[in-house]
Amino acid sequence: MLGINGIGSQKVSGKQIHSEEQFRLRIAQEWRRSERSGRPVIVVLFDGLRGSSERRNDFLDAVCFTFRETDVFGWFNTEITFGVIFLELGDKGIQEARDAILAKVRDRVLSRTIPYAEGICATAHVIPPYTGEIPGDERELKFAASLCNPPSDGDWVQPAIKRMTDICGSVFLIAVLSPLLLVVSAFIRLTSRGPALFRQTRTGLGGRPFILYKFRTMKIGNDAALHQDYVKQFIAGKADKNLDENGEPVYKLTNDPRVTRIGKFLRRTSMDELPQLWNVLRGDMSLVGPRPSLPYEVEHYGLWHRRRVYQMKPGLTGLWQVRGRSRCSFDEMIRMDLQHAREKSLALYFRVLLETPKAVIHGHGAE
Repeated sequence: MLGINGIGSQKVSGKQIHSEEQFRLRIAQEWRRSERSGRPVIVVLFDGLRGSSERRNDFLDAVCFTFRETDVFGWFNTEITFGVIFLELGDKGIQEARDAILAKVRDRVLSRTIPYAEGICATAHVIPPYTGEIPGDERELKFAASLCNPPSDGDWVQPAIKRMTDICGSVFLIAVLSPLLLVVSAFIRLTSRGPALFRQTRTGLGGRPFILYKFRTMKIGNDAALHQDYVKQFIAGKADKNLDENGEPVYKLTNDPRVTRIGKFLRRTSMDELPQLWNVLRGDMSLVGPRPSLPYEVEHYGLWHRRRVYQMKPGLTGLWQVRGRSRCSFDEMIRMDLQHAREKSLALYFRVLLETPKAVIHGHGAE
């Protein structure tokens, strides 16, 4: 039965119940631990716990009685969503363990607490997400994004200012640069066969796919295997540096035979990225954020690498683009992205914007 044991602390069936703040902190701690150990955990959430406190307590008693002392119990959303963290999964695979836990939830909790349980939805989430065994669906992505970006009082102000800056900045730049965009489009069409714009699926905030727009810099009908192989080696830390046109060592394919003559110029000046202003206006991207990842890149990410797709929208420019670019290893790039995501300050946002023109003019690491 439920008993109170100090402020914000409860016990149900002799098991400690964490407050919402404590429980979310514990999930974050287990996420980091799992990234280091490579052993994921499963979080089950019971959503919709409304009604009388007595019936809710009976339901919690059934949950706590069913599961083990080694599991962690707490409120994910106080008095509405209750959660259990399953730390020890044994030798089972993630899918098998999740199915077994949900079966126990269904047979030993929900079926025994009818009619109260009829309005309750039980979901199981793998932490860290994208373990390779279970693809991330929309519900899984929302859950991971909510952990990386928990709501807080007054938290809407900075995102609102950034979004307004994104909208105003993208509209202004599209209007001012429209003659240049038309000229570049014409040169691309005149110098190589194919459309001026290149559309490609990228991974956005929360792992959601979106269509990214760029000026086409490659010949049409080229094989992506060369880039995929290099990306795989780059992420694994096994890629060798190549020399760019200035003789600088960079982590990037250089002298790529797939790139057109005007494509080399567009890449060196970063002008091939300008159509992404439309992605910023649409809300797929921000003016400042991590480089948008390709889906086949994310497949090779380590567990801690994947955090970057949950914490910020991808950006037209960012810390990596202005301070490291292709001179950095993959792990160094990810650390820059995570540093930016942790700070999330307006000062850093505008500082990166101000540093971008200098980085574009110098072109270090661009190819």
